Amino acid sequence: SIAYDLVRGKVLEVMKGRDKKSSQKLLRSVKSKNDCNNLQAVSMDMWKSYINASREVFPSVDIVHDKFHIIKYLNNGVDKTRKIENTKLSKHKDKSLKRTKYLFLKNPDNMTEKQSLRFEELKKMNLKTSKAWQIKENFKGFYNVERINSGKFFFNAWYNDVINSYLLAVDDFLSSTAKVAKKIKIFFLFLILVTYNKYCSALDKVQTESEFYNH
Repeated sequence: SIAYDLVRGKVLEVMKGRDKKSSQKLLRSVKSKNDCNNLQAVSMDMWKSYINASREVFPSVDIVHDKFHIIKYLNNGVDKTRKIENTKLSKHKDKSLKRTKYLFLKNPDNMTEKQSLRFEELKKMNLKTSKAWQIKENFKGFYNVERINSGKFFFNAWYNDVINSYLLAVDDFLSSTAKVAKKIKIFFLFLILVTYNKYCSALDKVQTESEFYNH
């Protein structure tokens, strides 16, 4: 596990393990070696051990989940929607969604010409899976917002779109992203994700698996 300072662009601490005990040790080491009085938020994936450790070591600091893991959970929501819908369609001998898992998970920019044509056909069909995929793609626009109020407006509009979509796996979308974001301050979510690219660039220089970083 790695504790990384997004502002100064440096690794603060590296610790073997990703359980609660290791995470606590990591954060306590960071706290003992650095001035954390102005620490506003800690960004991490959704691993429970990290969350619990952060709450114990930095109880008054906000927790933020990073872009990569939020999109990952949204992709899980898309795939669960596909599975449920495919099961229903298969009962009527409809094979529209057969062997389409990776089409909905793959970046359209990386698709072959054949895959792109097939995917365009799927998007034109009245499928819940296509709607789920579009909602996931729409959320990416949040990371292009440059103002706090605009970010709040964008997120609330997206959240309402999920609620009104009647998706088969709507709980996956809400629990993985919407409910999470509702519990934290949008300001900090916005603030940390703006500098997310700095984090990704720094990881190229680190040879240890990164699961946790500190802002």
